[in-house]
Amino acid sequence: MEFASVYHRTVDNYCYMLDENQLILNLRTGYDVREVNIIYGDPFANGILGGGEEWTGEKANIPFKKRLKYQLWWTTTIRPAFKRLKYYFELVTDTERWYYFEDGFVSEEQMHIKGRSRQCFTMPWMNPIDVNKVPGWVNETVWYQIFPDRFCNGDPSLNPENTKPWKYEPGIGHHDFYGGDLKGMTDRLDYLKDLGITGI
Repeated sequence: MEFASVYHRTVDNYCYMLDENQLILNLRTGYDVREVNIIYGDPFANGILGGGEEWTGEKANIPFKKRLKYQLWWTTTIRPAFKRLKYYFELVTDTERWYYFEDGFVSEEQMHIKGRSRQCFTMPWMNPIDVNKVPGWVNETVWYQIFPDRFCNGDPSLNPENTKPWKYEPGIGHHDFYGGDLKGMTDRLDYLKDLGITGI
């Protein structure tokens, strides 16, 4: 298996709350992985952590995936009963089966070793304040993304050294400056309004 292509963490866009009850989990793998299952459940289902208990979870297939240029992106949604989650992944290729924990990979044989401690991924608590709440007005906004340097030169006195003349030319590089600035943007607000733009 292409171990270096496999990645997941319980932060950022790999693990986040969709709302107060649903958790989105994303896993990145190589193209050699044909099937992904998640084994998940409540961290305290088999007792208090640290008591020598053997934790087992529910197994579910992750059928949804996106094909990126070099990797596969597997996505699932979980509704933890108590707003906390413990989990790990089962990865299947044409010839191998591996289990992916926070501290690394475990083979099928190693999974049967009794008493071995493994570090599962854990979402300790789904705090409602961490839910990304989009204001209603955002969905009604017509956005216009501006790259100030290439939009309008409102104050030439602010031009950086080697500012190029304001004209189109092929082969513009990221080191080229044309002098666009915030004043140029504010000077053109009426123009943007006429286009129907309501957010910049």
